[in-house]
Amino acid sequence: MELLTHQALSVAAGLTLQLLAWLAPLRTQSGEKETRWDLTAMLCGVGFAHIYTFLVAVPLSGLLVSLAPVQQWQAWVGTGPLWQTWILYLVLGDFLAYWAHRWLHGRLFWHSHAWHHSPKHIWWLSGLRASPLHVVLLMLPYTVSYLVFPLDATGLALFGVILFGIANQHWLHSNIRVPFPRQLEWLVVTPRYHFVHHSADKRFTNSNYGFIFTVWDRLFGSHTPPERVAPDERLGLDYDNSNVRFLLGLPPATVTDRGTAPSSEGRERPQAKEEGAAPALPD
Repeated sequence: MELLTHQALSVAAGLTLQLLAWLAPLRTQSGEKETRWDLTAMLCGVGFAHIYTFLVAVPLSGLLVSLAPVQQWQAWVGTGPLWQTWILYLVLGDFLAYWAHRWLHGRLFWHSHAWHHSPKHIWWLSGLRASPLHVVLLMLPYTVSYLVFPLDATGLALFGVILFGIANQHWLHSNIRVPFPRQLEWLVVTPRYHFVHHSADKRFTNSNYGFIFTVWDRLFGSHTPPERVAPDERLGLDYDNSNVRFLLGLPPATVTDRGTAPSSEGRERPQAKEEGAAPALPD
């Protein structure tokens, strides 16, 4: 029943954002929408997430919570207000997820993340593309954050955080034009900010890693201002692979088609007048 509730609310949030995208589109997308594969990704993602929960999150949490220092820490955290714990949970989880995201763009883990970057048409459903290892590496930060800042024992706050995470993924990948984007992006990630990250150009793919807050990109030199990227920037990847291999986190079968990780290793980041920014593209 809980699973059905999660999925129903997830779809409702996605459809609401899709309506907003129709009313106020961010950009015109020329890439083909792969609805069948996006639906497949959603179903597989649910399965991968539950496998992670039972094989990784539950055993890890059970092991660590049995330790006296962890129990003492959690008891102390529990003396504070719930809203404070909730905010600290999100901040720590997003910080750790930022670094996990950067690792996914390295040579070791790139092919487990490439499926997420494969769509040439970005909409709320395409944001759910994830291979098994991708799910592990991006859910583990929030498992750790939950152990450091545990939420209420009734599970209501945790339920809210899970729904927030799903809705945030939908939001990042929705083609929505928001008002005052530059002002908002000083603190939070907007769709146009995240669309830069989905560029097929490796200069931009290797930036804007944040999921909730933009501060990590600004602090650690991975920030690209969206206004410095062409509004019709091509999305997707610069190499081909089968969707099945993408889904499983496998590289292309043929050597000539093998993509390389768009990491900062082995390439120069373009210089810009503003610190941490990619140069403006020609008009």
